[in-house]
Amino acid sequence: MLIDLDLYIFNAVGEVLDSQPLWKGNAVVALSEEELRDARVMIGPPIHDSIRGPITMDTIRDRQGFEVGFRVIPENRSVALFAVPEAVWSKWQQSGSWNRRRENLGHVDDFLFL
Repeated sequence: MLIDLDLYIFNAVGEVLDSQPLWKGNAVVALSEEELRDARVMIGPPIHDSIRGPITMDTIRDRQGFEVGFRVIPENRSVALFAVPEAVWSKWQQSGSWNRRRENLGHVDDFLFL
């Protein structure tokens, strides 16, 4: 199933640290270990440039986004996300094709979200 989704990383006070497109279930995000320790992670449909103002967790929730838990895997600097319930992801729009911007995940020193 092809769903156009982005990964959103927020700090403890709800400010966006980064957002990246998901490509084949993966996204690369540059976070320090301290930022990762306090991070809150959401998955949801991309927020287009037409949205005015800062992206908040409520902005993502309003678009059927979901906050996911995660587990850090220090050996390979990756983070495994917990599953999103089908009741949530089944509401996400199926795009029918992958967005080409999702193909480049060539970062090495960042955390890889799986």
